[in-house]
Amino acid sequence: MDDATLNRLREVADRQEIHQTLMRYCRGVDRADEDLINSAFHPGAVDDHGTPRPAPELARGVATGTQRQLMHFMGNVLIDLDGDTAFVESYFISFSPHDENGVTSTRTRAGRYLDRFERRDGAWKIAHRLVVDEWARLDELTKSPEGIGVHVGVRGPADAVYHLRERLR
Repeated sequence: MDDATLNRLREVADRQEIHQTLMRYCRGVDRADEDLINSAFHPGAVDDHGTPRPAPELARGVATGTQRQLMHFMGNVLIDLDGDTAFVESYFISFSPHDENGVTSTRTRAGRYLDRFERRDGAWKIAHRLVVDEWARLDELTKSPEGIGVHVGVRGPADAVYHLRERLR
């Protein structure tokens, strides 16, 4: 195989690893999995959701928070590779219940993750994240559908995804 083909294959593999890291982060946040969130960040990484702080503080806050449910959807992901650094812009939409004064609403939030990824010791992870909010809204929940499903997602290790292999063997 020639050098150009090898370089192209490495680029494809790098982009895929970066994408998988983003997906690990989303699952970690949605399932309140501190270890999985931390696996997306290099040691010493900074997360800036409005105030820069060490990424493990974000992971701890998500894992110990009171949020009942959360679901992320990732959209456009643009990866600009530059050697062992990548600048990544990822669009997201998230949904979560929001309780205030006895009223439950659905919070919809749209924004972008602006990340500097670095390849260290052969692994692509986030070194610095800036979260840019585009818009958000609250829609009051006036009625909840009956029987949303038998298998309902939960935040934490009891969620079905952590038992997927055993359940589907």
